[in-house]
Amino acid sequence: MGEFGRTPKINKNAGRDHWAPVNYALLSGGGMNMGQMIGTTEKTGGYAATRPVHYRDILSTLYHNLGIDSHDLVRDQGERPMPILPSHAAPIRELVG
Repeated sequence: MGEFGRTPKINKNAGRDHWAPVNYALLSGGGMNMGQMIGTTEKTGGYAATRPVHYRDILSTLYHNLGIDSHDLVRDQGERPMPILPSHAAPIRELVG
């Protein structure tokens, strides 16, 4: 998984540029329900059409399968409590069953 997708259209140099609206991730093992694709893009592949998933939900799924509550607080170097992930992060229900 990278931090960005690629443009749905080829650029003038016969390549593709960074594209934040759509990306993909391949997850396998770790107790996940496998063999599925979650969400779709619209016709050009440039934008999510159904079931968009945010990176924080991918991280929440991984933490969930490791037995880590992603809503727990950890302390930063200044001893301030910081959430592991934002409160609205949630495991991807299709993967954790």
